Amino acid sequence: MKTTFATLALAATLTIGAAHAADPSGKLVVYTSQLPEVAQQTVDAFKAKHPAIEIEWVRNGTGQLMNILQAEIAAGQIKPDVLLVADDINLGQLKRDGRLQAYEAAPVAGLDAKFYDKAKMFFGTKIIATGIAWNTMGAEKPTGWARPSGSAASLRRIRSTALMRMPSASPGPRRNR
Repeated sequence: MKTTFATLALAATLTIGAAHAADPSGKLVVYTSQLPEVAQQTVDAFKAKHPAIEIEWVRNGTGQLMNILQAEIAAGQIKPDVLLVADDINLGQLKRDGRLQAYEAAPVAGLDAKFYDKAKMFFGTKIIATGIAWNTMGAEKPTGWARPSGSAASLRRIRSTALMRMPSASPGPRRNR
């Protein structure tokens, strides 16, 4: 038997059952890749509307959550009711595998259709800014958008070093954003 995932609002209704629709209660398990502070804000906003619903959330990176989920699928013991993860590649795969459930009544009026799946199986929740940076300590200064010159091994080392050193190169203490 396949388990499907739904959006937060729909999952609450499905998990709790129609008999309790006026005063929903029960437990909802959410897997999320949001930062802990943001995940807690999401839970708090949901609980403000549905105070009797207990929310258990598991936070990790999208890749790790998908690995956990795939192991649970293989074992036939899927735990989350809701996925709130960072990329549509994984959600698209779950859709192709028949593991997502459409939210036909999703309030998408006024939303550009490019921000949600046309079958209403998953929805964008925010725009994520991606930055491009280069390592000023040893890497060749880029002069344009073309790939830097050098062997593949040296390019891997440059990229790896840049990614490892960038967080520590910023002034002041690191903050969760």
